Amino acid sequence: MSVAHYQGLDIPNHKERTRAQPISTIPSPPQFILPLNQHRGSTLIPCVNTGERVHKEQVIASPKNPLEANLHSPVSGTIIAIEPRPSAASISNETLSIVLANDFQDSSVPTMACLNWSALDSHQLCEQLAKGGIVGLGGASFSLARKLAAHPDHNINQLIINGVECEPFITCDDQLMREHAMEIIHGIQIIQLATKATHVTIAIESNKPEAIYAIQEALHSLNNLDIALRIIESTYPSGDEGQLITKVTGLELPSGKLPAEIGVIVSNVSTIYACSRWILHSEPLISRIVTVTGQCISNPGNYLVQIGTPIEHILQHCGATLTSKQKLIIGGAMMGQTLPHSNFPLTKAINCIILSDDRELKTETVEQPCIRCGECAQACPAQLLPQLLLTYSKQGNSDALTELGLYDCIECGNCDYLCPSNIQLATRFRAAKRKT
Repeated sequence: MSVAHYQGLDIPNHKERTRAQPISTIPSPPQFILPLNQHRGSTLIPCVNTGERVHKEQVIASPKNPLEANLHSPVSGTIIAIEPRPSAASISNETLSIVLANDFQDSSVPTMACLNWSALDSHQLCEQLAKGGIVGLGGASFSLARKLAAHPDHNINQLIINGVECEPFITCDDQLMREHAMEIIHGIQIIQLATKATHVTIAIESNKPEAIYAIQEALHSLNNLDIALRIIESTYPSGDEGQLITKVTGLELPSGKLPAEIGVIVSNVSTIYACSRWILHSEPLISRIVTVTGQCISNPGNYLVQIGTPIEHILQHCGATLTSKQKLIIGGAMMGQTLPHSNFPLTKAINCIILSDDRELKTETVEQPCIRCGECAQACPAQLLPQLLLTYSKQGNSDALTELGLYDCIECGNCDYLCPSNIQLATRFRAAKRKT
């Protein structure tokens, strides 16, 4: 089965509760927890001390590599601790974090706008994006500057803006495109300059007609004929990077290769919006839009939430009452992670919080032996053999797992969704990647 002809799954999207609700805000909590592993790569180094007073938007942690992303204070207040705390990026281990007491004054530190960004070269523009703390907001959380700067030896022919948002429950990108289409187009122009891409395509799933219309209107008002709009069929996981590259360009991403190696850069619309806010308005990445939803949320919606806000604070604002029979998931029902409790902070990588029960989600599953039905292999967009991967992951056979393409697994969860034996295949493969 060729990736180019993979059609995906038609699964319930559970988007009706939050679709079309205007973006609103979550009030600031009294305390923020800011893990220092906010993006993939090296851990950030604090540049503040316990007891120090900080301003809103002040840099409080920075990387050794200038192309990795800074961390900024979401509010003004006092650093009360720098210590290990729970982090969704590493659920099994606590992560060194900056704990900030909010003074509710929002005193800010002056930030310099990039007044003549169009005169910068690619490297200078990438450094600016790193200073603004910009990371991939579609879930991958790579430093955007590092991603864009990783192609000096490759000519970028195609820049693809990912507005597909195929994951069930999540609607934050949809609503962002409806409300901020013009700023997204401005952000695209910035990234096009950084990549020197010759062609730009915005890809949006067909079940988002309002977002499609908003983007079309923004392009028309700017008389921008250089950016193409591509409507993608509503199947899962059509928003996966490799799948999207194939649908837009016809190219297949070879195993072990980065998109830049075939002349393509893919970036999520939320990331593009964050670039626009930083470069054009001097607003670093201190908040993001999050879908908060699920059967156990009385006020579901898309919320602008400050980074470091405790998830429990978010849930309380959205009318949740936590019980032992609920399931708390971050990042989507298919590819997200189940949290053991709500004592985790919001990080840049979290785009969705789901609190539900067995009316929508399997809250309790008992695994049964594999019956070798082959459903998992048929549903795998990466053309892998999940049955064999399961066998070798149990054995800890890293050589066999690598040969079978474990690292090509996109962890989409299709195999879990269709498995009649309730085997948590994607979870096992994710763990096996960390061990091999």
